[in-house]
Amino acid sequence: MDSSPNKSLLKDIPTIFTNIYRYVKWIRKVYDTYSSNDTKICILPTVDGVLYSYDGSNETIANGTVIIQNRIINENCDVGYYKAYSNAFKFCLKNEKWLTTSEKLCFKMCPPLLSDSLDIECNLNGKLTNCSSPSIPETKAIQSCKPTHILPNGQEEIATELLCQSNGTWNNQLYECTPYCGRVYGNSHLLMANGKKALFGTAPWNVGIYRLNKDNINYDLICGGTIIAPNLVISAAHCFWYKGILSNNISINNDSYKVAVGKYDINFTIVDNDFTQIMNVVTVYLHEDYNEARDRYANDIAVILLSKRLSFSSVVAPVCVDWSNTYDVLNGAEGK
Repeated sequence: MDSSPNKSLLKDIPTIFTNIYRYVKWIRKVYDTYSSNDTKICILPTVDGVLYSYDGSNETIANGTVIIQNRIINENCDVGYYKAYSNAFKFCLKNEKWLTTSEKLCFKMCPPLLSDSLDIECNLNGKLTNCSSPSIPETKAIQSCKPTHILPNGQEEIATELLCQSNGTWNNQLYECTPYCGRVYGNSHLLMANGKKALFGTAPWNVGIYRLNKDNINYDLICGGTIIAPNLVISAAHCFWYKGILSNNISINNDSYKVAVGKYDINFTIVDNDFTQIMNVVTVYLHEDYNEARDRYANDIAVILLSKRLSFSSVVAPVCVDWSNTYDVLNGAEGK
């Protein structure tokens, strides 16, 4: 048998001959299977999300593969698809059609529902499911603002339901709620802080800023701060400024600063309640016009970027910021 290319096209490629004597039986087996008019075959169809394998094997068979009659082909689902039936297969009949256990086996799953501002409850056929994992079609999800959040612009909240569709998409989008800022929650508990009475939860936006003391490998409280967003705190610039500073944007590449929220004991090592959160500092933005040595603390303000977003609760919440300058507040005016 000559398997070389056409010599007129590729003159420099040598002629190759193969002695097929040893392979005649193998060739005949394939020949007898597919050359006879009596041989019935089925073609594996292309179906979204479906994977095929021979019975007793885990090796995947490509779509379009020719299958002879009376052969069983197992069906499974690709990653990201839900398998509706545990035991699914196809059987090639003599009429060259497939006998199958179901017309629809694999359903594309809907993506997880994740939100920092919403409480989301998912259920399938009346049973609770995990919203943070991919959802099976027909799963229903009910969304509502967390107790510490509200809809923007004073909108009235009406619990809305989402449905996971067979095409792997939710029929609607999650909405966003904004933190219910500046609110003190009830059921405060009396504590003692540095010999003075302090109510637990009366200032949920307050934070403590700690700096690593390299002499004793401990963290010392150096300043306070105020939460304005899940990952942002404002404080005083002089807490971070030092002589010879090269930039007013300070990147913190180590654990030299920590921010503690929901904490009432000054001792950094004491976690005094379940709401305490300790965060690393990523960047400190000092006001561009701040210069401690020259301006005597003018523009003494800094914004601190945290390494992670805070979890808001009745003990940890942001202060309100008048972003649009709606209110004309005079220096010395007291809040209500």
